[in-house]
Amino acid sequence: MDKKLGSAEREHGESVDELSKERNMMCERKASGCSAQQRILIVLMLFVLAAVSAFGVSFSDSQIEAIAQEGSAAVQSIMEKKHATAVTVVLGDANGIIWQGAYGEIEQGKGALPTEDTLFGICSVSKTFTAAAVMKLVDKGMVSLDEPVVTYIPDFKMEDPRYRDITVRMLLNHSSGLPGQSILGGMTQGSPYPTYAERVVRAQASQYLKFEPGTNAVYTNDGFSILEVLVKRVSGMSFVDFVQREIFDVLGMNSSRFLVSQLPKGSFAVPNPADDFPADSYLNMYGTGGVFSSVADMAKFAASFLTPGRLLSAESIRKMGEDQTKNMFYPIGREDAFRYGLGWDSYSQPGMAAVGIDAWQKGGDLGFYGATLVVLPKEGLTATVLGASNFSSSDAGAIAERVLLKALVEEGRLKAMPKPWPLYAAKAALPDFRERAMIAGYYAGMPYSLTRAVFDDEGRLTIEAKQGESWVPSFALLEKRVDGWYSNENLPVSVKFVPHEGKVFYVIRFPSGYEHYVTSAPLAQKLDSGPALPEAWKTRCDTKWLLSSDLVDAEDTSVAASPTISPQELQEVPGYLTAEAMDGPQILKPIDATTAAMWLSIPVAFSRDLKDLRAETIQGASYLRFGAELYRDSRTVPTIEAGTANIPLVQDTYGAQVGQWLRLPVSGTAKISGAALWRLYDQNFNSITSSRSDSDGEVTWSGTAADAEAESTEQKQQDFKKPEDVAENHGGTGAWLVVYASSDSGATVTLRQKASTENVSLGKAPQKLPGLVPVATFGEGSSYRSETGGYTVLSLKGSWHEMGRQYGALAAAELQAFYAAIEEDLVARGLSEEHRDAIEATYQTYTPEMKQLMNGMAETSGLSLAEHKLLDASFYLLPDFVIEAAQARAACSGISVSSPRTADGKLYFARNWDMTQGAMRPYLRYMALVAFNPTQSENAAESDADGATGPSLAFANVRPIGQVYVETGINERGVFVELNNGSASDPNTNPEARFSVASLFEFLRTSETFDQMVQNIVNTPMDASYIIQVASAERAVSVEKPTFDARVIEQHDGALYALNNFARPTYEPWKGKIVELPDNAYDDRQVCLDKMFASQEWQRGVNLAMVKAMMDKTIQQGGPAVEGDLFGTVLQVIVIPEDMKLLFRGYGYSDWAEVDLRGLLGR
Repeated sequence: MDKKLGSAEREHGESVDELSKERNMMCERKASGCSAQQRILIVLMLFVLAAVSAFGVSFSDSQIEAIAQEGSAAVQSIMEKKHATAVTVVLGDANGIIWQGAYGEIEQGKGALPTEDTLFGICSVSKTFTAAAVMKLVDKGMVSLDEPVVTYIPDFKMEDPRYRDITVRMLLNHSSGLPGQSILGGMTQGSPYPTYAERVVRAQASQYLKFEPGTNAVYTNDGFSILEVLVKRVSGMSFVDFVQREIFDVLGMNSSRFLVSQLPKGSFAVPNPADDFPADSYLNMYGTGGVFSSVADMAKFAASFLTPGRLLSAESIRKMGEDQTKNMFYPIGREDAFRYGLGWDSYSQPGMAAVGIDAWQKGGDLGFYGATLVVLPKEGLTATVLGASNFSSSDAGAIAERVLLKALVEEGRLKAMPKPWPLYAAKAALPDFRERAMIAGYYAGMPYSLTRAVFDDEGRLTIEAKQGESWVPSFALLEKRVDGWYSNENLPVSVKFVPHEGKVFYVIRFPSGYEHYVTSAPLAQKLDSGPALPEAWKTRCDTKWLLSSDLVDAEDTSVAASPTISPQELQEVPGYLTAEAMDGPQILKPIDATTAAMWLSIPVAFSRDLKDLRAETIQGASYLRFGAELYRDSRTVPTIEAGTANIPLVQDTYGAQVGQWLRLPVSGTAKISGAALWRLYDQNFNSITSSRSDSDGEVTWSGTAADAEAESTEQKQQDFKKPEDVAENHGGTGAWLVVYASSDSGATVTLRQKASTENVSLGKAPQKLPGLVPVATFGEGSSYRSETGGYTVLSLKGSWHEMGRQYGALAAAELQAFYAAIEEDLVARGLSEEHRDAIEATYQTYTPEMKQLMNGMAETSGLSLAEHKLLDASFYLLPDFVIEAAQARAACSGISVSSPRTADGKLYFARNWDMTQGAMRPYLRYMALVAFNPTQSENAAESDADGATGPSLAFANVRPIGQVYVETGINERGVFVELNNGSASDPNTNPEARFSVASLFEFLRTSETFDQMVQNIVNTPMDASYIIQVASAERAVSVEKPTFDARVIEQHDGALYALNNFARPTYEPWKGKIVELPDNAYDDRQVCLDKMFASQEWQRGVNLAMVKAMMDKTIQQGGPAVEGDLFGTVLQVIVIPEDMKLLFRGYGYSDWAEVDLRGLLGR
């Protein structure tokens, strides 16, 4: 939940979500990809209304059938393209439902069909209910739209004195100037947080406005959370109760509800993957995006806008549908889709406006749900579309448009469906130097984007986006047109750069909806060079600041996102810095030594969710306040080594409690008393555990530290250290603890350290290597952390026993932590003595070198040899507990591409290790790269006694920490090998043979050449059926190895891949001996990879970025990655043998860690 919560809580109107997608790649309709064959179950429900009121619309059966066919075609097209799991649609009028359709499944793979009563999250469409609730109070004379908010919420305050000018209307039309949204508490797990909106009101107290109220209109969620509180204060009822009584009950919306308790199973569409929205999740932003509803209920709500008096007065309905953006800041023409009403995204929906029809629209997105509501007030028609799983408000809007347009055609209001928008104008003269100078440069928007506009010598414009450290073209070779827009005939997108009031705005235009019109929106604003970053801000950059303003009053203990921010100086333009918090990164402009200010003024959507970054001092410690959240300088955090620390209750200027942080040593056990909330993180700030109880709690941890040694466990009382007493070098940190006291008397933390089996003293950090952070040395071994992902990387040197000792000492804390977690997991799943016997039997098949290695580890790691054996076998045991052993096959893949397909002529090999993804996900942080540099033992007798076989090649192995066998590795000669399960083709086993992964260990250390590696694989009996791929700088092959034979398949035309079944058609000598699978059996990766290699893009010019992008794609997106708790991608590796470069990552855990193996495999 930790990583996804921040993005899920970033609840959108359709503007941000969809325009962000268009910004990054507008050519989706031109892209081709492969997907799994999707079973679309369709239930069409046709209703003809006999009675027609003054606002009703009469359709014949044949007309309704024509509308149904159009709507069904629209839905199926988008579901197949986006892999949405469920979609429901309703066309209505003042009397109710004209036609409705339900498609897909309530839960993927379960077969249950959605109906008109199936609930979906309607996301930001919930804002129309909040607006209606406020307008109910207006109708009752209890609220005035133009009255200041403080009239109704006296405790609403901000640092910016202009907050007193914010009116109720400004909250409803997004013109309040509020900086953004409050993330914490918007979505929780395990229990609801019903006071979220009250927290939002309190959160404003420390913030400033981003513009003068009423002068601009920028989408904001916090405004509607404040309106939720206004409804409560004025009505005397909770917002949930008010909406239930005054809207749901009045309209007979019997299914609709807020998530104040769990939804009954089978009543709602379950997003896929289900962990996007776990079953125990709660959406607490009720007024912003918290309504769950059905199309049947939404038809009733929509009909109320066609029937004054049913819910709201005619005057209130009219006011909601008026243009609220007149005379506000706006740098471009107003064909834009987002012209706010009161609660509406657009008072003039552009798809309808393009054919002369008035329409109001509201959309919403949560990532896993998408929704749109459209009302045609003069035509008496409405449409609602709700969907789940990779389904957006843009998708919903396109379906709604198509259904409404068809209805207008059938009614005779339109003669025919509209024609597509003409995309391109004729070329114009080249832009002059003034225009080029005005356009060229860097641009920023929010959600975070950094873009640059570059002209070539021929006056063609290319827009590039910053991705990591690279600049990637978004739109290339755009030429100026007569109308002033820049476009390329191969793209459905145009861009323009508009100077306005001393600023330059980057504007984008693209076909939308049914594609008979275009949507334009200002996407980004140009950065002007300023003075160099103030020295005070430079000292705050490149260090971690720790979240100290958590939800102390909530019951939920899930973590919203990483508890850190780390400001960085923007390198491209002087005078700016970037900071990333829970709701994404932002570019800030320091205006003095204590304030880095929000500065974007883009209307509509792309300067939403901004915040200032301000330096503060609280009780002598340095903090940064990023919007409403407070972060402490990690350099000032005190250390507790042993004994008891007193944790005071500290409050900030605004009366909010400030969490108190502690550094903990490499390992130990802590008892925590008197805390309302505490959270424990590992050294990389990954959550370990947390608790919301003021009763005593105890927790044990292990971390990794370069200079941590076992300390005395003698209990001693020590006061909380002052920041000025804290040393700057904190290499010994094993974990981080933040504590919020439950009372004025404070809390206590009592620490006992864990002693290791041998008093191991680590040496100083080794020399830095590219992409790696030096940590410690032991003997001739060195340990590092990858800069990306924080993975352990070890370079070991000596005899196998010596390397084992180095391994154990350098990774002791991580080995202990991994063992503690996985052993508890396995025991809970049913670990038995039979399993332990099997582990021992497997260990006995290991080579002498592997055994020496594990024995050495046991001497220095703090784990026994038996514990090391269990740890080594854990990732083979775990799948047997998750699924039946007979079905426990992997779903791995290996893909190589080389000349003539690659741009640089080099060979790239990409490998997915797929297994029980859900069970292994908690352990992704323990992935490690270990380089072995074996030398001849100085003690020949010892070597002989242990059965060592003499000198070996150096090689690197990528596995979870502590697992010594090989499934993915490369040796110093640049020979790479990886293994895929082949039991789908040959389910037989060979119990007399050595465990295959022990054989690969042997092959890597002894194979001097590519051909020797291949022959070793071909000639060595193995315990089961496998597909083993070998690669070098010049060549790649796939060795298919059933239990009775072997054959070698060569790379063809620079392409080769292997999955988990033998190549088809079946090899003639093997017919009748193996399972002959039909095409597309088991999964669709073969189809995807065939299409990829056949595509024009992959014929020539393939580079590392393309290989990475391929690995990001799931099967549904046309790639090899597998999503699924039962079988899914766990580890990914890319290797470039010619460069001896290896990239790896835990799938879904981090970006790629990139390692130059030459520094690790140095003799």
